[in-house]
Amino acid sequence: QGMSQSYLGWGGAENDRKGGERYDIEIKGTFENGSPRNIPILQGETIDWLPNEDEETESFQTVPVYPLLRHVSSVGEFNNDTSITSPKPFAKVPLQEPQLKRITAENIPLETIYTSQQFAVEETPITEEIAKAAADLDKCIQRRLKYVGATKQAQKAIWEGERFPPSRSPPYLPFRPSRLTPEGVVESDFPHSTDHHLSFEHGVYSLSGSSNHSAPVSCSDFYDDVRRTMKVIGTPSVNSFCSKRLLLLEAKFKMHLLLNEDKEIAIAKINPHRDFYNVRKVDTHIHHSASMHQKHLLRFIKKKLKVDRDRVVIFRDGKELTLQEVFDSLRMTAYDLSLDMLDVHADNSTLHRFDRFNLKYNPCGSSRLREIFLKTDNMIDGLYLAQITQELFADYQESKYQMAELRVSIYGRDKEEWNKLAKWICDNNLYSDNNRWVIQIPRLYHVHKRTTSSIRVFSDMIQNVFEPLFKATISPEEYPQLHLFLQQVVAFDSVDDESLGERKIWKDPPTPDTWDSEDNLPYSYYIYMMWANIHVLNQFRRERGFSTFALRPHCGEAGDLDHVVAAFLLADGINHGITMRRSPSLQYLFYLEQIGLAVSPMSNNALFLQYDRNPFDIYFKRGLNVSLSTDDPLQFHMTKEPLLEEYGMAKQMFRYSNVDLCEIARNSVLQSGFEDCVKSQWIGANYYLPGPSGNDISRTNVPDLRLHFRHMTLEEEQSYVAECASKFYSGETARVHSPSIKPRAKTLTTEVPSLHKE
Repeated sequence: QGMSQSYLGWGGAENDRKGGERYDIEIKGTFENGSPRNIPILQGETIDWLPNEDEETESFQTVPVYPLLRHVSSVGEFNNDTSITSPKPFAKVPLQEPQLKRITAENIPLETIYTSQQFAVEETPITEEIAKAAADLDKCIQRRLKYVGATKQAQKAIWEGERFPPSRSPPYLPFRPSRLTPEGVVESDFPHSTDHHLSFEHGVYSLSGSSNHSAPVSCSDFYDDVRRTMKVIGTPSVNSFCSKRLLLLEAKFKMHLLLNEDKEIAIAKINPHRDFYNVRKVDTHIHHSASMHQKHLLRFIKKKLKVDRDRVVIFRDGKELTLQEVFDSLRMTAYDLSLDMLDVHADNSTLHRFDRFNLKYNPCGSSRLREIFLKTDNMIDGLYLAQITQELFADYQESKYQMAELRVSIYGRDKEEWNKLAKWICDNNLYSDNNRWVIQIPRLYHVHKRTTSSIRVFSDMIQNVFEPLFKATISPEEYPQLHLFLQQVVAFDSVDDESLGERKIWKDPPTPDTWDSEDNLPYSYYIYMMWANIHVLNQFRRERGFSTFALRPHCGEAGDLDHVVAAFLLADGINHGITMRRSPSLQYLFYLEQIGLAVSPMSNNALFLQYDRNPFDIYFKRGLNVSLSTDDPLQFHMTKEPLLEEYGMAKQMFRYSNVDLCEIARNSVLQSGFEDCVKSQWIGANYYLPGPSGNDISRTNVPDLRLHFRHMTLEEEQSYVAECASKFYSGETARVHSPSIKPRAKTLTTEVPSLHKE
């Protein structure tokens, strides 16, 4: 602001020690407290300019000049604010030794790290088209609130401080191995039974008794909402509006990095003890039967062939076979086994061929070996898979900072599946502080219809999946092992090949008890039936003080966009979501609602989308709630730490800093189903608060500056959409050519007052 200072600098590298000419470089600009501070020089280092107090007039000691200033010495001009005065002989003014002050944890002035960096964003006039697009987006969000409103209200209450911080323990007693005797008897008492009556109508359970619970939205209303939302995301004006907002978000993040990346890195450096390797990170999408890497499985098979070859493991063709006899029938020995022979790793043949990928679950191409080693329900009661799981848990415990949410399957063929799975979990003491379970339900009604006599209509499959859960919640003492297992289940997933064609339903959906066709039902129908029953079950379990479940289905890996629309309305989070790269409006909706996306770029690279085309990096820069996951380490990874492989590959491909990786790791904890008390221990006691208020850098290694930027941009976008929508509802929109309309300026600031919390 008109202030001018003269700084001394050498005219060239050759003259640093031999003497030479001296130039007075006049720099005009605005400096903090009348003097420049933390000026970057020479390969990004930072120094403090130290005043020379011996002189009457304020001056500053000399530093080596930039190569750009050397260019000034030869050209004679720099810009309008910097000019070169006449050269003076070196002998007349002796040079002073530069005094550089290097930033360390001891001398860094924390209060000056967050310097105010501001730039103006000129918004376009709110025309009728923009207001209409914003109103359509607002209506989509209101439709979502019909389905997840209870969860959103609970979250809002937390964010507004209407709830105490998380307790040190969950409200229920989690399953631990110590609670079971060797005979499988539970040592403690279970909650009493209730007098609720269970009824089933149109594919959805309801409860009546001391309290009533039912689904709030019918299937017909759901499809009306899907149809209206599909119309919105296909509107050109909406896509144009969302595309511009997403590009602006991406540009804001790049500007934030230009202005503040050095500060973020400096803050991370002075954060004691914590770095990327010792922040908690959760593998939010991993399938249990493929959770080990291929070398782990190979070693285990060889070991069992050596020490357990005489165990009867399978019944085939009317006789029982030992493990050795199984390999004899395959004409293989332990010496023959290799990774190439095992053939479980995805290769070029699996690209866009999900059917071939499913065959990779068969070690050595044999379904017998899959049943023996990778199934829970077999002749040896899943013993081998349980032993592999215990070895995995030992690896998780050794790493300490890596967590997982392993997915196990419930197919819905009969009602005993739940009891068998719970018995397998409890009998083998499959509990780990580093793991929670997710139940995946394959969309295979059409297969069960042809192969299972008990499945006559679609409602039979729904009853097989959900009736045992309601009964275990009503009478826990009658289902002790299932009740214990459910304490460790955090979510439900829906899995299958999304790329398969399906029969669409847009209105007048059939009821499950009338669907007796051998054709499969569409993705959206499965998701609604799962949501409706989980919603009723959660209401009841919350009332009883039991754990509740999220809905986080596979979605957007392939297939049509109506899959993502259904998940937007119903789901708490999704796995994959890469098809949203084709829909700016869906991207923007997921951003506004901060719906979690567990993306698996290495899995996508092998099946559907090359790594360099994966939208994960774009999602991250735009501020979507994304995390990295492995999907199937058996098929896609090479080491015993597949999650670190994912982070390492993303770091190299997308040039992420450690701050970026730590932010993604923090997102994974937030998306996961671990209890509040666990999350508060991992990422901060106030983790549920937005922005820097909910951050604890000593646990997350994410600077407050980054989270302040994320929260601020999200609030600005939500406010802008609300303002545009309100103008549409009130009719106060601008005409495109109206000369009286002035652009609304918004200021994006990345200033945070203090690093320390009071």
